[in-house]
Amino acid sequence: MVTKSFRDYTRLVIVTFIFTSNALIFARRLFAPGFPPHGKPELFFDPLHPVLLSFAVFFWYLVELFEFWKMNYNQEKRSVSIILLLLRLVPFLLNVVFFPQYLEILMPILIVVMAFYSAVYFSPSVGVFLLLCILATQFFADARLIDTFRPPAGEMRQSEYLFSIYKLMNTLLIWLLGFFWKRDHHRWRQNQQLNLELQKSQNQLREYAERVADTVMLEERTRLARDIHDSVGHNLTAATIQLSKSEGYFEKDPKVARTALIEARNCIQAGIQDIREVLSALNTNRQEFDIFSQIHGLVEKLPSEQFKVELDLQGEQKDYNMAVLYAIYRIVQEGITNILKHSGADAVHISVGLGAESAQVNVEDNGQGFDMNAGQGPLRENNTAAFGLQGLRDRISLVRGEFYIHSQPDRGVRLEAKIPRQPARVIGGKLNAR
Repeated sequence: MVTKSFRDYTRLVIVTFIFTSNALIFARRLFAPGFPPHGKPELFFDPLHPVLLSFAVFFWYLVELFEFWKMNYNQEKRSVSIILLLLRLVPFLLNVVFFPQYLEILMPILIVVMAFYSAVYFSPSVGVFLLLCILATQFFADARLIDTFRPPAGEMRQSEYLFSIYKLMNTLLIWLLGFFWKRDHHRWRQNQQLNLELQKSQNQLREYAERVADTVMLEERTRLARDIHDSVGHNLTAATIQLSKSEGYFEKDPKVARTALIEARNCIQAGIQDIREVLSALNTNRQEFDIFSQIHGLVEKLPSEQFKVELDLQGEQKDYNMAVLYAIYRIVQEGITNILKHSGADAVHISVGLGAESAQVNVEDNGQGFDMNAGQGPLRENNTAAFGLQGLRDRISLVRGEFYIHSQPDRGVRLEAKIPRQPARVIGGKLNAR
């Protein structure tokens, strides 16, 4: 439904134009001088008569203003349209019933009213039929009806014929104005409806996008549960094996048993540390998650004696969507993991820029690299790194970002991402790639 704030003034302007342009025809009938031998008839026997006649014309315009203001030309029921048309015609018809001599004065304005509203209120086929009837009636009235204001035969009668042609063309023009207005108004309403539906859909998409953070946090908890199974479970299993070994060598070789106990203790301590990290991540909320502190924690995993690390962190995380911050964290984490396992690099450059509209992330190393077109390195099939990179693509796509991998043999690997600050605000659009 089109809201009331949208108003179509076009028809009101058209009706005002018709009202003023046809005033000449009405005035001519009202004030034309008599022509011999007919003379000017005494039409108005009472001063009230011209007032009633003028009221009929102005009442038509008042009904038009009512339809514009109260209905905004959006009535759908055929019955309402017919009632509005009858309201316009009733004052004219009453004048004709009580004062038949007014017919020749009111005929031009009646023709105008019927021509315009036959196009506005009825279907094109019915409107064309009514137009033909109106034109035939107008032609018959000009040709056959006795008009006391029509000049006698001669040169002045020829000008009257030209005026009759003008009236026929005027009627056709008025009908076309109504027809094209109706068509454009219908399209205008359709466009407004589509705009409202589009706006509603965009609002729903924004709501869904706002829920992405919750989805990502749920995914994060799922990953942490998997980490518990993998890392903590591995450490506990290793500790159990070492304890069993210590028990087996307790009497045979106390030194081996002691070494096994130390290894078991180390495994248990590593498991405890893993549990603490998991619990810390689970307890982290929006206010406590500091992306730069988290990235510093990831960088500390790179041994300083093995890697030369350049870290460039800029901007503020204020007003950043939580899902975006998690995506940035995962990009750096995945990049560092791949560097430790696959790169053979000794220099790492990590940069994160939190801008006003989007975040730019780069993780680059000087390692062995790979041929991206040959399915080598972390992109080769069934490689765990490939699964991690694909997961990054999916995560970044979820927050409306863009993710790129650049690499060449012996020239290292660069992970690059650009992510909007608030994904919901760019629905329907796209970030500009560098």
